[in-house]
Amino acid sequence: MKTVKELTREQLIELKQNYLTKKMDEKGESPSYGELAEAGWTITDDEIFKEYDGTMFSDDDFMCSCGDGGTDNPAILDAWIVEMSPNRYLHMNVTEDGNGTWFDDTESIWEAYWNGSLDDIKEIAETEFSDYSADFPKYHKVRFTYKITETIES
Repeated sequence: MKTVKELTREQLIELKQNYLTKKMDEKGESPSYGELAEAGWTITDDEIFKEYDGTMFSDDDFMCSCGDGGTDNPAILDAWIVEMSPNRYLHMNVTEDGNGTWFDDTESIWEAYWNGSLDDIKEIAETEFSDYSADFPKYHKVRFTYKITETIES
């Protein structure tokens, strides 16, 4: 067991995301994926230390401390996304024969992840598109968790 001040940086960020979700839920709102991605720096450590002072945590309390994606063990994927305009994300498409790639945008953050380096995704975003609105593009590091819910064997 450990106190909030003993959490790893990843656990603290996950706690900040949960805290943001809870606070917004109390107002009948939900955070955007961008707000969740930015929670690590928009919510201060001191705010979390104050809120969870006296609470004891275990590694099992955090998704980031788990798994391989098995039915009882959620897995984690950290990825980059490019927000091209409010709630529009860069989507890379590849032809089935592997002989082509093209880019468009999507509302689905699930279709927008980039499992490569930030420098590479920046280069793609800045060479393929130039008509961004003010304050865009934004580069978000996001964490996806997944859990296998069913397996069918052939």
